[in-house]
Amino acid sequence: PAAPVLVALANGSRAAPVKIGSDNPDNLYQSAIISSEYVYCVEGTRGSVHYLGLGLQSGTYGKPGGLLTIDYKEASDMGFPKDLKNTSLPMKFYISTKSKMPKCCSRRKSPVPWLCMADSPVEHVLIVRQTYEDRLTEEAAELKISCDGGNVPSNITPKKLEESLQTASLFVAGASMMFSMWAKDFKAHTNKLPLFDQEKSNRAGGDPNLRYYHSYWALADDEALVIEAMPPKCDSWNFQLNNHWMESLEYRYFTVHVNAHLATYNDDGSVIVVVSHNDPGLPHVNWIDTVGHTCGTMCWRWIRPESDPCPAPRPRVVKLSAFLQEENGKKKNN
Repeated sequence: PAAPVLVALANGSRAAPVKIGSDNPDNLYQSAIISSEYVYCVEGTRGSVHYLGLGLQSGTYGKPGGLLTIDYKEASDMGFPKDLKNTSLPMKFYISTKSKMPKCCSRRKSPVPWLCMADSPVEHVLIVRQTYEDRLTEEAAELKISCDGGNVPSNITPKKLEESLQTASLFVAGASMMFSMWAKDFKAHTNKLPLFDQEKSNRAGGDPNLRYYHSYWALADDEALVIEAMPPKCDSWNFQLNNHWMESLEYRYFTVHVNAHLATYNDDGSVIVVVSHNDPGLPHVNWIDTVGHTCGTMCWRWIRPESDPCPAPRPRVVKLSAFLQEENGKKKNN
């Protein structure tokens, strides 16, 4: 905490991918371990990424108590909107407890944006979520965090090393156990997409601006999961397919997700997403490849919807051949 660095703990795009908790293929996740004992400054450039979420969770990875959201803001709400003409738009904000708020954050004229830590517990995590519409065309925000006044890392000791190794092992064991339990619970509504408990999501470090529909899927070789949805007014949305352990499928080489920008829409603004082992080959359908899996978990997200509750996606299991016949019949009738 005295010398924090933003790192990408979960990253499916790197050479040795790390995936966890239904990691979003559209996201770049970054985090830093911080403490309410210090005041922090975060600065850099905004980039052109579509959604930039900045959140503080109490607690830390690998320790009991969960990751309860303490403060959360989207970059545009802090005065840093996306500007496609100026991806180098500077960003700067502070993080501290209320009692330690820098004076520049409380002044009446042009206050510097600020995120508020809790006094207790002392340990916190800064989580940066960057959500792309299209990774190929958007630039990520480049941010650095430092203690106000400069980083002063503490000396390593045998005790600190032992505690850190224990924390790492608890994180590996605890995270995999928690998400396998979630997957087991999701099996109770296999091939359906009910709204996920928002409080449960928030306690696990989820984005409070999102509405999640987590579930399980299982398909025979000749079956397809057809999901129809009418997107509400929202900042964006996406759907993804995961394996049983809530790890996103290999999105670097296969189409395992779709979002609001990449999707093909019907004339009325609705979308049809088809999860199947083989491409149905229909131009108006958004095909999601199972990549050889026969079951796993899945997630649909509405990002910053204007109204709540939101319309739920409507999934149904059909024979792929019957679905193709049905859709071709509609085409002929039209």
